Amino acid sequence: MTDRLAAITRRMETVRQLGAVATAMRGIAAARQREAESRLEAIRAYAATVGSAIGEALALAHGSAAPRNGKAEGDILILLAGEQGFAGAYSDRAIQAALAHLRQSADGHPATLMLAGSRGRMLAEAQGLKPAWTTTMPLHVREVADTANHIAQTLYALLADGGVGSVTLLHASPDGASALQPFHAKTLIPFDYARFASHPRAIPPLVTMPADRLVAMLAEEYVFAELCEALMLAFAAESEARLRAMMSVSENIAKTSDVLAAVFRQGRQDAITEEVVELAAGFR
Repeated sequence: MTDRLAAITRRMETVRQLGAVATAMRGIAAARQREAESRLEAIRAYAATVGSAIGEALALAHGSAAPRNGKAEGDILILLAGEQGFAGAYSDRAIQAALAHLRQSADGHPATLMLAGSRGRMLAEAQGLKPAWTTTMPLHVREVADTANHIAQTLYALLADGGVGSVTLLHASPDGASALQPFHAKTLIPFDYARFASHPRAIPPLVTMPADRLVAMLAEEYVFAELCEALMLAFAAESEARLRAMMSVSENIAKTSDVLAAVFRQGRQDAITEEVVELAAGFR
């Protein structure tokens, strides 16, 4: 009986330590989610500023700077998946969303998958999905801009080779009302210039380069801003998924602790009863 109680005590201590780890991970995930969401306003303000500049540049170019779409020979899907584990089924749902998008867009053209996220890459390869290019997702919000720049440089290198019909960005967003973060598909290429209002100024701004070149460079800057926003949203979504997973773990640990405590009390009571019986038998 004593050995059994000692084993239960050791297991209770192990469960207590796991609970401390889950609590710490939950706190880190919540802090990272709040920090990521707090950066979104600045990113969106930056995108709005670039968008306003595109509108003014289009007015200078009189619409001639908008590119004409050639023959579409292939598509690119940029998937922002999970970087780490302990986030429930977040990365699995990212891969399923990518597979669903690839099936819907399959029209005879080859599709190229660019994937960000170490955990997502592992799950993609396990399901027979082979990305043409991979990178890691940012581990901190300060790494978002560098990751966005890395993706943008690779994307423009592929576009320079020609034969790309469209580029789609697939990412998740945090959703406090649901345990399952939704995944959104955003078209980056062809670039939609129609969304920017073009109003010529009475006094046009001074520029040091041809208007079409200016519009093209501003469009690249706007794509960079869209990548930053998507990466920040995906970072917050993965943190939210990890937070929810750790909350579920904490609840299970609390239930296990209660069960072990009840078993320990029952075992202790049985041990006391056994000792009393032995003492009474010895007295007789």
